[in-house]
Amino acid sequence: MNQYQNYAIETMVKGWTRIDMLLALYDRAISTIEDAKLAKESACAAELANKLIESQRLVLALHSGLNTDKFELAADVARLLNFVLLRLQEQNFDEANYFLGKLRASFAEIRDDATAMEKEGKIPPLSTSRGLDTVA
Repeated sequence: MNQYQNYAIETMVKGWTRIDMLLALYDRAISTIEDAKLAKESACAAELANKLIESQRLVLALHSGLNTDKFELAADVARLLNFVLLRLQEQNFDEANYFLGKLRASFAEIRDDATAMEKEGKIPPLSTSRGLDTVA
């Protein structure tokens, strides 16, 4: 990664909390799945393939941030994300977005508490390490 890309990531991350980044990732996944649905409806095979791959990458990015060994709730979220991936394989975009929307809404409900915990140091701040490469 070049210096400009590092600067761009750091600039984007400054001021964001972990929960803000998580919600933005859910928003992008939901939007991309909606784009895949539209591509399927318009019979645009190339666009459908691209949006389907992007959707799967975004859901996998959400999954990769879970600590399923330590937290049972994370394991439950992982199972739901696996279910979403199966729905994407079946091109059942409405059902995939339904469950992603439910997960996103659940995280949005705890946004204020999560932000406060991050500011108090109970949750580590969002890192500007190269780990963000997997999300972009």
